[in-house]
Amino acid sequence: MGKLMAGIGILLVGRDPSSLEVIRKMLKFHNQAYEVDFATDAASCLERVRSGRYDLVLLDNDLPDRPGLDLLTEIHKQSPDLPVILMVEDGQDDLAIAAMERGALDYVMKVRGYLTALPFTVLKALEVKKRETAARPREASPKKEPSSGMEGVFVLDRKGRFLSADTVTQRVLEYQENELLELCLTDLIGRGSEAELQQYLARMGTEAGSVRIPMIAKSGASRQVELRLCPIRDDAGAVAGYRGKLRDVSAETGGAMLELRIDQQRLFRELAKAAEEAADRPVQALLQRLAEVAARQFRFQRVTVALLDQRRHVYVKQALVGFEPQELATKAMEVPKQLVDRIFQERFRIKVIYSDQEFVDHPRLLPGGVPERRTQVRRPGNQWDPRDLILVALTDLEGRTFGFVTLEQPADNLVPTRDAFHNLELFGVMASGLVEQALRSDLLQRRYRRLKQFLAGSSLHRLDQPFAAALNDTAWLLRFLSDFDLVMIGIISRQSERLEFRAAACQDRLRADHLRGIHWSLSDLRSLLKVQYRVDKSYLVSQQEEPIREVKARYYGLDWTERFRGEWGPWHALLVPVRTRQGRIVGILLFDDPSSAKLPSRESVHLLQLMAGQIGLAIENRVYLVESVGVQKRVPPPTPKKASAADAVGLRKLIDRFLH
Repeated sequence: MGKLMAGIGILLVGRDPSSLEVIRKMLKFHNQAYEVDFATDAASCLERVRSGRYDLVLLDNDLPDRPGLDLLTEIHKQSPDLPVILMVEDGQDDLAIAAMERGALDYVMKVRGYLTALPFTVLKALEVKKRETAARPREASPKKEPSSGMEGVFVLDRKGRFLSADTVTQRVLEYQENELLELCLTDLIGRGSEAELQQYLARMGTEAGSVRIPMIAKSGASRQVELRLCPIRDDAGAVAGYRGKLRDVSAETGGAMLELRIDQQRLFRELAKAAEEAADRPVQALLQRLAEVAARQFRFQRVTVALLDQRRHVYVKQALVGFEPQELATKAMEVPKQLVDRIFQERFRIKVIYSDQEFVDHPRLLPGGVPERRTQVRRPGNQWDPRDLILVALTDLEGRTFGFVTLEQPADNLVPTRDAFHNLELFGVMASGLVEQALRSDLLQRRYRRLKQFLAGSSLHRLDQPFAAALNDTAWLLRFLSDFDLVMIGIISRQSERLEFRAAACQDRLRADHLRGIHWSLSDLRSLLKVQYRVDKSYLVSQQEEPIREVKARYYGLDWTERFRGEWGPWHALLVPVRTRQGRIVGILLFDDPSSAKLPSRESVHLLQLMAGQIGLAIENRVYLVESVGVQKRVPPPTPKKASAADAVGLRKLIDRFLH
């Protein structure tokens, strides 16, 4: 790491002098120009800050007399322009966010190996300060700000490279003339406006009109500039260069905006860290960390993460950052699925909602028949209303939206740029993968916990309990442990030679009683066990079948075919056979009304088959018990036989052989 500048003053603040000495050596190893001092409490820190000798403060939150977060506020009162980096313990994300909100330039998590990365964080902070210091005199001094009536003059060669620039041009673009001589005009044009400049050049004659176009200043500020170019021609009439004039019209169009620059590597690291920290925690913890990363990286004051409740067709807000408790009390926590579907329209991952515009339901077609993605008119690049909203879709591998992230109120009057939207799309892709993986892992864990609970809690294996009561308890246990709201258990009766549903569990107990009276003939059962319905060792009925009709009508009502939305259709039913050890079907588990409104995965079907196998084993044990009791009743007890002398001799020999 090369030397940044001579005599760079850094103040280290912490309670442990030995730890500060380690940090000092690490910093000096990377740059000998660092002049590092220590302060071990708040009083000595403020005293040293008042000297004005420091370019950066590296502040540990753990201090003996007060928290570093409180000291941060005092430092900024004394020296508003002094950059501060707050060091916090691993897991103290709330302190890190609070520090950024209070004006800290950056923060450092004291995780394993953090000292290795610390010098790079310090270097980056010093570079940011250097850029801000270079730009500040021009922004602070009214004398140096070009007025809307002043025009800058410059000259370009035929390739658009600067040959000269007057002081007004230098002040607008915040470059010295020698710096401009190394640039082309296109280097300073805002992203997305290159085509507009090319169109202007294409229609330019000997005298041309002007074009208003965003130009990026050295500090990153995007200034709306009125640009006028006039070609310089040689004796042969060919264009040899251009004379140009520019005028800053930002004040007329809403002021300059500061482009938000995203550090992609840092974004990826934070997302990876968020996933690692939430690995063994509930999905809610991951969603909260993703909201915090989005707020910090994209510099928005408010961020919300919502997930889809498939059964109720609403998106439920799971994680919120930047909202006061009194706001949450009155804030709507659910968003209708139809509204979100209308916003995204399955064509894009990111949507900006302009607060003062209505939606166009049918976007127009662009030339060539390409549909226009926008359903609202984009504002000029440097205008942003605090009520505007950005939505980022969370989608699964098949492109279906299962959640979204909203970002509101850009911090420090930052305006999202194309670069920010591009990185938001990357964030959406990565966050989608992380959340989907976490949901899948959580689902598998819940399924195996359910299997364990089923094995421990089922009363089927208790042979002293009546069979009907055991079946009923098992049905309710299956409903509680599965993702289905209707569970029915049917047993094949030897006497009637039909399948009788002897137990049912659903939300309405009266309906459960009505469902228990349903029975199917064995031919009806065979008509449902078709190869086309087979999923592993079970059967997922998807088409109209008469045996299913009575179940659907009793459970949903006569108009059940009109109630279904999503993957699970009106005729869907999952049939899981209950088999003996020899594979003979002795019953059926019927599942309907999944809470997610989705088709079951193979993993969930396999889990239900394991449960059905336990039920088959319990039924078989009861049959063996009944049969053995019956045999004992029919066989007369044996007549006791008197021991003979020969028997006594034989017993004597056995004792001598095995016991002596």
